[in-house]
Amino acid sequence: MSKLLLSVVLALVGISIPASVNAAVLISEIAWMGTSVDNGSFCEWVELQNTGEEEISLSGWKLKTLDRGMAVPLSGRIDAGAYYLIVRATPSACPDPVPGVEEDLKYTFGGGLSNAGEVLILSSPEAEIERIDAATGWERVVGGDSTRKLTAQRAGDAWVTAAATPKAANATESVAAETKTSSGSSTSTNKAPSNPVPTFYIEAGGDRIVSAKAHVPYVPIIYDSEGRVVKHAYTTWAFGDGSRDLGPRVSHAYREPGEYLVVIRAQQGYSSGVSSFVVTADTADIEISALSEKGVSLTNTDTRILDLSEHKLVSKNEEFRIPADTNILPGRTVIFPPEVTSLATSSTRMQLTYPSGELLTEYVVQPIVEEVSTIYMRELNLPVEENTEYEATVVAPVQAVRPAWTGASLLSLLQGFWPQWTQYRTLSRLYP
Repeated sequence: MSKLLLSVVLALVGISIPASVNAAVLISEIAWMGTSVDNGSFCEWVELQNTGEEEISLSGWKLKTLDRGMAVPLSGRIDAGAYYLIVRATPSACPDPVPGVEEDLKYTFGGGLSNAGEVLILSSPEAEIERIDAATGWERVVGGDSTRKLTAQRAGDAWVTAAATPKAANATESVAAETKTSSGSSTSTNKAPSNPVPTFYIEAGGDRIVSAKAHVPYVPIIYDSEGRVVKHAYTTWAFGDGSRDLGPRVSHAYREPGEYLVVIRAQQGYSSGVSSFVVTADTADIEISALSEKGVSLTNTDTRILDLSEHKLVSKNEEFRIPADTNILPGRTVIFPPEVTSLATSSTRMQLTYPSGELLTEYVVQPIVEEVSTIYMRELNLPVEENTEYEATVVAPVQAVRPAWTGASLLSLLQGFWPQWTQYRTLSRLYP
């Protein structure tokens, strides 16, 4: 028996539409009257069914009444297509509520389910899954018969009254109901409505190119056969790299470049749909091209638009998370100013990371090395020329004269650097 999108008519009489990605688990049968003739009011039970294609953990789930008279914490797991039987624990009054059938959970129902009616709620840790508002009476909303011990069973988009079917397929029509006429009694049969199975259309956005290692969001729009948006379908994803996910909004990162076929399925009751598209994961060619007082400059060196949603700029112990839908055009440079990022522009290292924190690229400011001029002195072993003739012919002046070896050494040194100096030797003798 599948999970169903309840009709507008049923919604008006008190049965709410499931509101969770785990809505594949629904209340499928209610024995509010108890199914044993002896102490029947203590032999109550409720059956759940997983109509989806994935096993679901019931840890943290609850089945309760609005007035909190009953609050049952669930546990364990429920396989795809399987049933989960919850029975009332009253050993003295009803030790075996469902003879021959093994229950999945036995727990006190508090004051039990009132035969006059209740608001029954099934919830997961994230959201309320289903609410059946039978406060005005079980028979009026979902059915059931206290006298004949017939249970209320989900059948298509409706409920029927039939003999109990714990952990088994439900009946498809109500048993004969006794009516009184002037000539005696007669019977009538109420059948569950027969509706065509609509097909969902899933708009997933088509083929796309993403950056490898970047977490990319995937948000489909699901329509029914009449073009109305379906908000709470049970949605599964297969990303083509061996990974799967569950939910109407997911994100995924491909670890390696390549082409992957993504398959998405949506189900709600008997309605379902499937769609697929190709994701090409490619290496992101982007670099931090500058780090200045103006901010951090990011340059897209790729030939495609790069989506930097949820990427991070990291400097020492500070980071700036790039907002969603931030894209850089191919071949363009975008500056993220410090007024926006609150990152210090004096930093010597800046990193751009994936949303997961894995490094994408980084920029390191190289220290400026000051140039120091150095004069290298070369020792010249030049011969010393002694001019003895000059010293013999020159009359000693009144003032002191520098030693001849100093002048000769200077002359030899000048000849080493300036060979043309020879023609001025006479002048050097006159003015030593």
